Amino acid sequence: PGGPAKAVAGGGFSAAEAYATVNKRIIVFADLRTDCDSEVGLVWLLATLDRRQDPTTVELVLTDGHICFQWLQFIFAEKFSLGGDWELADDFKSFQAGKVVVNMYVCNGTNREKSTQAAGVVRKMKSSGFSHSTAGVYAEGDIAGRDLNDMPGGRVNAIVMTAAIPDLDSAFFARFENVKCTFVVGTPGGVNCPLPAWKGTLAALHRAGPVLYLTPQLTREVRFPKSYVTSSEDWTDTMKRSVWDQVLTQMARRPEIPAQAGAWGLLLRLNVANAQTCRDWYNDVLKADVKKAKPTQALNDAVDAYVARSSGDDRA
Repeated sequence: PGGPAKAVAGGGFSAAEAYATVNKRIIVFADLRTDCDSEVGLVWLLATLDRRQDPTTVELVLTDGHICFQWLQFIFAEKFSLGGDWELADDFKSFQAGKVVVNMYVCNGTNREKSTQAAGVVRKMKSSGFSHSTAGVYAEGDIAGRDLNDMPGGRVNAIVMTAAIPDLDSAFFARFENVKCTFVVGTPGGVNCPLPAWKGTLAALHRAGPVLYLTPQLTREVRFPKSYVTSSEDWTDTMKRSVWDQVLTQMARRPEIPAQAGAWGLLLRLNVANAQTCRDWYNDVLKADVKKAKPTQALNDAVDAYVARSSGDDRA
């Protein structure tokens, strides 16, 4: 606590071993940040793959620059410690979790660390106990990512897209073959598939193999029972608090997206999806129809203010 755990010098296996040929290979694009949804998915994925008979390599691409690796190192400090579940390679750019080797990469062309969004991530990281004075800046001993262009081509079993990559040249995917399926969390025009960049990315993914969208209508139906969250030994306390905070945020606050970061279509679809989720939660908890609830004047005023704040002519 108080900063990112430093990597253990002289890891237990070499970086060269991390590139050894394995039976299965998965590429995951993620944007690790303080809402912890990708962190929860990463923990589940590694645990599930470790239970399989064959060894697996996960090519983990983080899309928000070095600050994501600092957050990874902080949130999973216990797993990366001596005797922990995850063993770092000697270059601090790969780690092993049981039979799973994870090679880490940073996505080229992203400039999000300088954005208002990234500044907000840093503030929330610090509120979670992260006090690294050089957030987003590499320091000796940090876990880091290789250049994405160094990722070897060849056979890939699956690609998983859980983050937007609008700055990535779609020609990157031409190096891969025999991709059984690409799983995309979201739909065209959504947060993870921003237009118009998504058109070129989708065309390249189709040339590599079939593409399956995991729509909000599916993913928002996945619920974590409270007992599952509180009793999980794989989730850190920060992850548990963050997941709970996100539940409250979804129910109590509408998405705030700057005009330059989201068109009308994105803002409206997020509000529609969040409203449906809130209706379901209200009915689950109170066994009543939220439409029959009488909103307070303060709530009506807050909604009016949100509409005024978000309906400028500068939004495409």
